[in-house]
Amino acid sequence: MSWYLVAVVMFAGSIVPDFKINTAVKFHNEISCMEYVDLYEEQLRGGLNRAFSTIESSELICVDQKTAERMQGEMIRRTK
Repeated sequence: MSWYLVAVVMFAGSIVPDFKINTAVKFHNEISCMEYVDLYEEQLRGGLNRAFSTIESSELICVDQKTAERMQGEMIRRTK
């Protein structure tokens, strides 16, 4: 099963978290994903803040493919 890196972010003025799923990087297991986060956390957070300047807070998590698909479906439902 594939694992993905997800940023759970809160934007200024919002009460609902948003999910930024990094589909450019895929992992074979949760451990390799968490090791990647540990190694590159500062750069990942810097990139998030550059891309989305109104982020108030963020959390980096690793999720399996099924969870990522559910999160993506939830985001799509919220925009309708």
